[in-house]
Amino acid sequence: MVHRKTGLSWLELMGDDHPRWASCGISCMAHYDAIWRLSWSHSQRGDLLVSCSEDRQVIVWTEQGFAWKKCFQKTLGAPVLDVRFASPALGIKFAAITAESQVSVFECTTHTTLQCWESQDVMIQGKGKPGAVDWKPVMPLASKQDRLEVLAIGLHDRLVIAAKGARWVEQAYQELKNDSAIQDVAWCPKTCRSYEMVATCGLGVQLWRLDQSKDRSPWRLELLQDLPLPDNKALVWRCSWNAMGSTLAACPENSEVCLWTSVGKEFKLNS
Repeated sequence: MVHRKTGLSWLELMGDDHPRWASCGISCMAHYDAIWRLSWSHSQRGDLLVSCSEDRQVIVWTEQGFAWKKCFQKTLGAPVLDVRFASPALGIKFAAITAESQVSVFECTTHTTLQCWESQDVMIQGKGKPGAVDWKPVMPLASKQDRLEVLAIGLHDRLVIAAKGARWVEQAYQELKNDSAIQDVAWCPKTCRSYEMVATCGLGVQLWRLDQSKDRSPWRLELLQDLPLPDNKALVWRCSWNAMGSTLAACPENSEVCLWTSVGKEFKLNS
């Protein structure tokens, strides 16, 4: 998948002996302004893609025959900065965050036709752009506690954790200690840890520890580690975990992609 400001191109890896990327779809005017983020969902319904843009729209795309078509389109109240599909175990749903820190969750209620979508707002406190959002990963055979729908929301001045019961409720937050807004947030897949871990990036890269309560006591969110960078003054735009949660990748604006690997209880920068 490649986006060119307002257009989208779908690429497919072809061939076994000499694999190459070939075009399998194109939309020259997918949006009317800059496209900020894309997210895939590999659901039982098939591959879906959601895009968001400065034009205030979120659009869900599905493959029909040999072309990619819109199956859902919604205009929000401000430019949409980030979109993320939830784990397939939670159904077909995605979260979106706007430049005014409005967070909404959209869920498809007709999996066969993908025509009916319902939305629910996530009430949080925060201010101003940038903004980023990510879901807590959920495995297909997860327990009831681990299947709880939880979002990590990165704002201009804080990291917020929100969970869904009868409605979405803010469970924990931590204000940032510097003036750098959160550019991206990535929830770490949970393997053998007793706690959850979330990565954020902006002016640096941080790891946060989240301890979820199994009763009515407050959740606890705290800074776990400030990760070292080749240039500590560089702005970091994106971060992402591998499938096992053992390696974190991030892309600072002044250097190549950085990788940190788990060594004991800490993550160390790969040389």
